[in-house]
Amino acid sequence: MLRWMSILVLSVALAHAADETLESKVAETDLNNADAVFELAAWCKSHNLPTKARSYYSQVIKIDKDHEGARAALGQVRVGNHWVAASLAPAGTTGGASGEKAPPPRVASGPGPKASEVVWDLTIPKDPAAANSFISKYVERMSTVDNDSHEMDVSVATCLADDYLPSAISRLCAALTRADFKDLYGAGSMVSELVRKGKIDQARPLLPFMVKASERITEPADLECFAYAIGLFKDRRAVPRLIELMDFGNDQVRSASTSAIAAITMLPDRDLTTAKANDWWALNHNVSERETYQAQLHSADAAIAVEAAKALYPYRDNSIVPVLIRCLRADDKQANLRASALIAKITGTDWNYDPSLPADQKAKIADRLDAFWKAEGSRFTWIEDRKAAPAGANTPPKDLDAEFVSQLDSREGDKAQQAEAGLMAHGDVAIPALIDGLGTNSSIVRRKCNDILRALTKQDFQFDPRGSDESRTKAIEAWKAWAQARTPGKPDAAAK
Repeated sequence: MLRWMSILVLSVALAHAADETLESKVAETDLNNADAVFELAAWCKSHNLPTKARSYYSQVIKIDKDHEGARAALGQVRVGNHWVAASLAPAGTTGGASGEKAPPPRVASGPGPKASEVVWDLTIPKDPAAANSFISKYVERMSTVDNDSHEMDVSVATCLADDYLPSAISRLCAALTRADFKDLYGAGSMVSELVRKGKIDQARPLLPFMVKASERITEPADLECFAYAIGLFKDRRAVPRLIELMDFGNDQVRSASTSAIAAITMLPDRDLTTAKANDWWALNHNVSERETYQAQLHSADAAIAVEAAKALYPYRDNSIVPVLIRCLRADDKQANLRASALIAKITGTDWNYDPSLPADQKAKIADRLDAFWKAEGSRFTWIEDRKAAPAGANTPPKDLDAEFVSQLDSREGDKAQQAEAGLMAHGDVAIPALIDGLGTNSSIVRRKCNDILRALTKQDFQFDPRGSDESRTKAIEAWKAWAQARTPGKPDAAAK
């Protein structure tokens, strides 16, 4: 009995000590930061507090629903756009690997809201100079003068002036609610100019008022200008109204509305029909933009897929790269061009890709990129996310291959192995940087550059990384002469 009581007292004491330590850990943790809470959960798990650990892992997911560490700790994997228990996932699911299969297509639950059913906030913005009536005459004149008149140009220019713009926006919003105000051309022209100047937020208050006014204004030129301007906002709530205008009895209005829907939905406008636009709206009106683009990413149409990838770029979504590689192989030069531009933005090089190359050469470049991404994608840092040079630095940024060469003797983790794999994957593109690497001060870098060059080119100019300066210089000059003389597409031409 005494022994049992001793064990009980000891257990209570240990639990109390753990609670005290946990309290101190919680006190020093930012409970609004997903990574900080994840560390707290991991600490609980390592200190034999499984219930607390699970609770904090769940809290991490409330902060960041796609936190891979917390999801994995809870035994979940990603299937398409959703996280499920690993035991319920289809065979072969990897939780987001580059080769992940496309998720099953979503199905619309029914038609989306009609234009008249879309809710807009029609609260008129505050007028900072309500007592000053000067700008009112220019706003009101838009409704009475011709669209292509000098008076319209003056009205638009005056309303856009910095001193008058806030009041002009407020009064134009109010005017657009009135049945006797018949103009959308002036408002559309103001929106286009503000967007051109990078001031879309100043134009945004006009959006709901223009959409509602378009329901009663019938002048084709005004509706055409309205459609082009509304497309610049890329606000999906305008889609139902634009769909209605796709059937308007004027070619210019129909064309402008189709282009606006294409801009908002990321669908190609070459064969965009009212039926396709309605299908898109039914499917996507009640999901996030990211979910919409992730679904379109898996489209068989390369033009749709590459635009979805472009929209997902700001999320640093690694799943876009395999899709871009597929688009490089597609028989669509516009999609090829856009995909290669985005690949260059991600990796820092265009891989010598040209949409005009024969299909087999495009496929070889895509294969090289695919091999590189499968090896490095999970740990690759996108070019824009790398540390920028210190303010005021005049040193031009290195290209990606030069960075890889400089990392060949790194002792930091597996950075050297990553750099070697990256250079091998880049193939011919990396040759100039590798030749430059033969002249560095590091014998390790010199040796690895020579080994990679020999592997890529099947050439050997007897470079000895530990040889004399004279012998190394002679071999480097031989490499440079070979590189300069070789014929594009025939790596061994100089040797012949």
